[in-house]
Amino acid sequence: MARRSSRGLSEPASPAMPAGFRSYAQVFAEMLDGVLVATREGRVVAANAAAARIFEVPVEELLVPLAEYPTRFALRALDGQPEVPVAQQALAGDIVPPVERRIRTAGGEKIIRTSAAPL
Repeated sequence: MARRSSRGLSEPASPAMPAGFRSYAQVFAEMLDGVLVATREGRVVAANAAAARIFEVPVEELLVPLAEYPTRFALRALDGQPEVPVAQQALAGDIVPPVERRIRTAGGEKIIRTSAAPL
């Protein structure tokens, strides 16, 4: 059984959490890797602080349909070709191994490594 945290992430429901146990929401929030969580319909419903730092926007600006990301952040393959639809592959049930791509942020262009998997 799981319960919803204030951030909308499921946490184990346990009356006796071990001392020092960090909830899923705490781990998600403090991860160094950027993480986006999307619904089956492709809308981002959660993003951690690391993702906001990577994209150089507030978390709230990441909570949009995944279909907006290629335009919003000028996502492209390293060779400049249009972005490979990593998120769409995961939404279709595929596990996508890490791939590098270029994005444009307020601070300029950067290369990021992305992967995706259905949950």
